[in-house]
Amino acid sequence: MNRTEMKENYKKNIGLILIVFILLSCTGGSKNFQKEHNKKIEIYYFKGLVDAAVPCDKEFSSSEVEDLGQRLIDTAVFLEIAERIGYLNKNIDAKEDNCNFRMQCNLYNENGSKQRLCISQFNCMVVNGEKVKDDKKLIYLLRKLSGYYNYFDSDVVKSFSEVEQFGVPDSYKNSNENIEQNNSRLYAKVVLLQR
Repeated sequence: MNRTEMKENYKKNIGLILIVFILLSCTGGSKNFQKEHNKKIEIYYFKGLVDAAVPCDKEFSSSEVEDLGQRLIDTAVFLEIAERIGYLNKNIDAKEDNCNFRMQCNLYNENGSKQRLCISQFNCMVVNGEKVKDDKKLIYLLRKLSGYYNYFDSDVVKSFSEVEQFGVPDSYKNSNENIEQNNSRLYAKVVLLQR
């Protein structure tokens, strides 16, 4: 093979690699976690320490929830949350005990589908009725962005395992004392939207 033929083969190979790269990048992410496919994340949670057992499939009425409104979050963070929910691994070591929730997160997609994630006080996690292995980063992001930590005293917040790992959020503000004065509803609702 002479030098001209080698150059020609080299150009063809580079061209093929570029074409493959372009085709792969055009397909986007897997499991439909691209921006245009995720509509919103609706989060419900107990305000503070509540001694109650509530199943993950609970549907909320507006009369039992304090609506805290919508929060715009960075698209990259929104997509990270959606992706983490989609990739949670089934917990094969899960016990048969009930995983009563303290937080329920509903990820709505534009195609009308919904994924439901529930998180218990001790980070037991259930997605669409199946126990999954906990993801402390996901738990931290959801609790931080929804204002969940604000309904606990700072000493309690510091004892959460995910806070021990990632730190008390800068946005933390103790609202625990004002719960009964502001609203008698046990649950809060927040909707996360991407900017």
